[in-house]
Formats: sequence, C-alpha cells, structure tokens
Amino acid sequence: MVLEGCEPETQTYNVLIRHFCAVGEFERAMGLFERMGCTCAPNVDTYNVLINRLFGTGKSGNMVMAGRLLVEMVERGHAPSRVMFRRVLLLMTGNQGLAKQILSTQSVCRRLTCTIRL
Repeated sequence: MVLEGCEPETQTYNVLIRHFCAVGEFERAMGLFERMGCTCAPNVDTYNVLINRLFGTGKSGNMVMAGRLLVEMVERGHAPSRVMFRRVLLLMTGNQGLAKQILSTQSVCRRLTCTIRL
C-alpha cells in the first residue's frame, strides 16, 4: 500500500491491529499503533481493541499498560465507555497511583455515575 504511494488511514490501521491482536501478535499490533501516530491519529476503536487485548492476558504488567492507554485515550479527547472505565479500575487495585489518575480522567468524561474511594 505504502509502496504504491497510498498512506494508510486510521481504519486501515485498526483492521491490521485487530487482526494482529486476534492471532496473538500483540507486539506487532503495538508497533502499528506507535507507527500510526506519524500519519494518522488513533480513535476510540483503536484504543478499545488494544485495551481489550491487554485484559485478555491477565498479566499485571499488561493491566498497567491498559490503564495507561485509557489515560492516553482520554487525554487525546476520546471518551471510553463506563464499562471500560470500571473494567480498568477493577484491575488496578494494586496500583493506586494509576487508579487515581484514571479516576481523574473519568471526571473529564463524566463516565462513572458513582463515587469511588481509594
């Protein structure tokens, strides 16, 4: 595609990222995510695919990465769903600093309807 002079758009990247996540090649998906910042911006779908894949691993380091992606998502102006906020927060019990950062981003989006105290 690029060799033909055609730059990929967000949806093209999303399809490839979704594919790499589905076949277990998360590193390649993250590589595309990082590269797409040079030509186009990730959208809500991009973040949701990556965050959901990170949840699927069950590894604590990936949960932290999911939390950071959620914060980045909000900072870039994308509003995650209430379900996504709650899901990330439930997995952040061992990392109060990141959980507080996530909670502060939710106030920007107004996605949680209840008060959560850490």
